[in-house]
Amino acid sequence: MNSQQTSKKVVQDQEKQMIDYLRNHPHFFDNNPALLAELSVPHVQSGNPVSLIERQVKVLREQSLELKAHLQELIAIARDNDDLNQRLNSLTLALLAEQDKTIFIERLKKRLHDDFAADAVALHLREGDIEPDWHDLYQAVKQSGIKCGRTAESNKQLLFGEMADSIDSVALISLDEVGLLAIGSHDSEHFHSDVATDYLKQLAAVVKIILVRLN
Repeated sequence: MNSQQTSKKVVQDQEKQMIDYLRNHPHFFDNNPALLAELSVPHVQSGNPVSLIERQVKVLREQSLELKAHLQELIAIARDNDDLNQRLNSLTLALLAEQDKTIFIERLKKRLHDDFAADAVALHLREGDIEPDWHDLYQAVKQSGIKCGRTAESNKQLLFGEMADSIDSVALISLDEVGLLAIGSHDSEHFHSDVATDYLKQLAAVVKIILVRLN
């Protein structure tokens, strides 16, 4: 280690000691107010020296704005979740009232279109053994329960038929032995791989129970 490196190491050690001391003695500047007034740091934008108090006020103001923005974001998320839960509850009550399987499926698709901005909805019910073309898709979705994101063109054709070309993201929802529910969107980011799926799991549970009852 050369002399320059040694000097840098000494300075770093001294700075660490000062930082540790100030952290362990939070009332240091209360006992030394004159020193606090004398200290100055470069202004972030102009480079001119400002008092430590001014710099601290600026930092605290910036932190306050960041916390306010984060709080507003959390409030917006809470409102969105509340709205989503209300729509899901409304859908559940409407579906539970149905006694006819065909009408139930039509209502499910319409409500997902109208209340959940679904651009395409496909409900594929299993009857007997799984057809070869569907086997891999069924197994992949069944393992995860919910599978969101982009899907292969061949899968889109199976799921949505003539609407496949306009679908850019998909939520595939396993109904276990009952079948598979697919919800498609024109927006490639609507059903991305990290999207929250709690409401889709609730939807799957409701749809599965009603279909078992109506079969």
